[in-house]
Amino acid sequence: MMDALAKAAYEGSHQYSITFGAENFREALARKQGKAIGRTINPDTEIVVTCGGTEAMMCAMMTICNPGDKVMVFSPFYENYGADAILSGAEPIYIPLVPPTYEFDIDLAEKGFQAGAKAIIVCNPSNPCGKVFTREELTRIGELAVKYDGFVVTDEVYEHMVYAPNQYVCMASLPGMYEHTITCNSLSKTYSITGWRLGYLIGPEEVIEAAKKASVHEFICSLPNGYETNVAELGSSLSGGERQRIGIARAFLHDCEVILLDEPTSNIDSLNEGMILKSLQAEKEEKTILLVSHRIATMGIPREMTVFE
Repeated sequence: MMDALAKAAYEGSHQYSITFGAENFREALARKQGKAIGRTINPDTEIVVTCGGTEAMMCAMMTICNPGDKVMVFSPFYENYGADAILSGAEPIYIPLVPPTYEFDIDLAEKGFQAGAKAIIVCNPSNPCGKVFTREELTRIGELAVKYDGFVVTDEVYEHMVYAPNQYVCMASLPGMYEHTITCNSLSKTYSITGWRLGYLIGPEEVIEAAKKASVHEFICSLPNGYETNVAELGSSLSGGERQRIGIARAFLHDCEVILLDEPTSNIDSLNEGMILKSLQAEKEEKTILLVSHRIATMGIPREMTVFE
């Protein structure tokens, strides 16, 4: 593996890859995980590469959760799961894993789905307690996900660290579960490369398409839908930094109109002056407009305006 790393370092490429992961990496993941899941995985439409398993889980939660949703989490749990749910606007429901064998009450999981839970997070093998879910347990969880049209979000980073008599079973490999499972995984633990930050999501095409939009590197490197018209008025192409600012603006103010002030010098030209006047008029009409600019400090911005630098 280190020899392959050295070869790649000398041969490249060292430029930006496609936002959802390098093609050859996705193809290798599809071959590997296709064996575990028992089906052919399309590397272009069913995989998203992420910055480690941590981003994979966060991306999965942002994909399927809306504010006010509920998500079940087995407890004890890896510290990020509850936070991921909360950051996605969802409310975590904790299902106890009872020592010493860390069994759980399946009725609690059903009550969670009945209460409106969108998903249940299953870390298998489990961190921190080491529980390996049996095929029967996973089947019963899966049956509930299908019954209530929910998702099972799995963290399977410890898939190869299983000791007899336990047997690892991939949730997505169970009958009817691929469509209801989002598999989060990474190379970190198996290959002892936690610092490389190589994670990924695998799931149904429609879920992965949404996950591509939820992943961080996607929205800061591409122009979000809905702002092409505003930017097109400027008559110039966007740089990477400009795209990033538009992405950040969209993240903060989903429904506001974004105006890009692209002044190459410290002077405000007639086009930018028109943009400022438009913004002032919009403020009088109680509309929200976010101005994004290169050189806020060099511009004579009226005090009536609120500008994010």
